[in-house]
Amino acid sequence: HLLVAALPLSPGLQAAAGEAGLAAQLIELVAAISYCAGPTSLAPFSTTVVPTTSALRVPTGLTANSMQAAVLALGLLCADQPVNQARFGDAGGVACLLPLIKPRTDAALLHSVIECIWSAVVPSATNLSKLVQREGVLLLLAVLEGAPFAPRAHVLPCLADLVTSSPEALEQCREWHLSLIHI
Repeated sequence: HLLVAALPLSPGLQAAAGEAGLAAQLIELVAAISYCAGPTSLAPFSTTVVPTTSALRVPTGLTANSMQAAVLALGLLCADQPVNQARFGDAGGVACLLPLIKPRTDAALLHSVIECIWSAVVPSATNLSKLVQREGVLLLLAVLEGAPFAPRAHVLPCLADLVTSSPEALEQCREWHLSLIHI
C-alpha cells in the first residue's frame, strides 16, 4: 500500500525500485503458489475448494486487498518507465496477469489488472506481443461481455489503445466479433 501511494510521486523511486528487482518480487507475490495439504481454496481465481496432497501446487498467499495493491503497484512501477516495462515482461508479468482477466474476478482487482495492462503491457511492443500471443485480447473481450459495469467501462479505452498499437490485437477483436455474428 505504501508503494501505491509513493510510486506515482517519484519517477526516481520508480527507477530505483525497478533496479532493486521490485517488479520480479511483485510478480512472484501475485502469481504465488506453494505446496499445500488438505482442502484449499483456489482464491483469488475461484471459490472452488479442492482436496490436495503435498504434491499438488495451488495458488495461495495474498488476500484480495493485498493482491489488488500488488497489481496496482506493478502498474505504477511501469508507468512511463520503459526499462521497468521490460523488467515486467522478462519476469513473466504478462503470464501472471492472464489468470486474473476473467469476468468473475473481483471488480476492484480487475480494475487494477486493467490498469496494469495499460501501464506495463500496452506501451511495450514485446509485452503487447506476449499478451496477444496468449489471447489476452480475447480475455479482455470476455470481461467486456460479462463483467460488472465499472471494469467494463475501464476495459474499453484499454482495448482501444491495444488495437491501435497492434494489428494482431485488432485481428483478435475481429475474430471475436465474427464469432458473435455466427451465434
